[in-house]
Amino acid sequence: MSGPELVFVLLAVVLAGGVAGLTGFGFALVSVPLLLLVLDPAAVGAVNLLLAAATNSVVVADSWRYVRRRAVLPLLPWAAVGLPAGVE
Repeated sequence: MSGPELVFVLLAVVLAGGVAGLTGFGFALVSVPLLLLVLDPAAVGAVNLLLAAATNSVVVADSWRYVRRRAVLPLLPWAAVGLPAGVE
């Protein structure tokens, strides 16, 4: 990847991060089309997965204390039941 392509990728990720930070969603909606202009689809998928995992782990590390366990725990068995269908 050349210098201008790397700058474009970095700017696209910063723009997508800004949109996601302001709205709470939309990182992939903004970043994927822009990154597809300079990267192959497999690389775009990998980049988005890594960045989403990194940003979500920061949110979880900061917010896990505020989870209402009494509200979440009854939902977990149903989530486990639906997980295979969602994966398929």
